[in-house]
Amino acid sequence: MILKLIGVGLRNYIRDKFNLFDAIIVIISLVDFTIVVAGQFDDGHDNAILSSLRALRLLRVVKLTRQWTELQNILKALVDSLKEISSFSLLLFLVMFIKALLGMEMFAYSVCWDINGEMILGRRNIQKAFDDGMELTWPRENFNDAWSALVTIFILIMAEDWN
Repeated sequence: MILKLIGVGLRNYIRDKFNLFDAIIVIISLVDFTIVVAGQFDDGHDNAILSSLRALRLLRVVKLTRQWTELQNILKALVDSLKEISSFSLLLFLVMFIKALLGMEMFAYSVCWDINGEMILGRRNIQKAFDDGMELTWPRENFNDAWSALVTIFILIMAEDWN
């Protein structure tokens, strides 16, 4: 960045927006490096902000699209494809949402496991086990709330663990 700044001069460097973008990314990287070297995070756990600053470095790849025409064509085709499938995506989400609501109505809180790993079926049996003070765990794929139901429907559509 400094060599380019010296080579083209300050005025020409500022005119190009990608140069400014690149300068911001470099400055953020230097701040990140300085914070890490200063030892602000001695426990080995990086702050989420620092992780996001590191992720910003990947945005420099955007600079490639300016010079690489084949990549521009691929990205243009990708954007056009996303426009074409947007209505299908909306329809798919509506179908998933309806199935999730149906699953919540039919299967919510109908199966769980006790501490020994034994399956408890039926709402009455689960309520009885809960009243007896047993520690219960819900399966990962369940219909107990809207988010879990949507994730379960998505897993079913993707046929995860089909075997």
